[in-house]
Amino acid sequence: MEKLVLFLVISIFIIGCQTGEKEDVVGTVSFVGPTLQADINGDGIVDANDIKIMASEWGKEQIDDEGFRSDFNNDGIVDLKDLAVMADHWLEEK
Repeated sequence: MEKLVLFLVISIFIIGCQTGEKEDVVGTVSFVGPTLQADINGDGIVDANDIKIMASEWGKEQIDDEGFRSDFNNDGIVDLKDLAVMADHWLEEK
């Protein structure tokens, strides 16, 4: 999702520059470095706090464009596939 947003921001900026409307394009792009895929709460470690979030989203299906933070493979449901990703990154730190 973050890559998509970054792509859209850069695309809008490039289109604005090509059409001569760059004065109307306002925004910033910041890079904060690599993140851990399964670090749902963003605290720099994949741990029990992330499992708690995943548990609250477990088995739910996506009904809007937002999706779930625990749906790592973006298939629209938080399930065993996502838990496998969490297990692969368990206790990794940033």
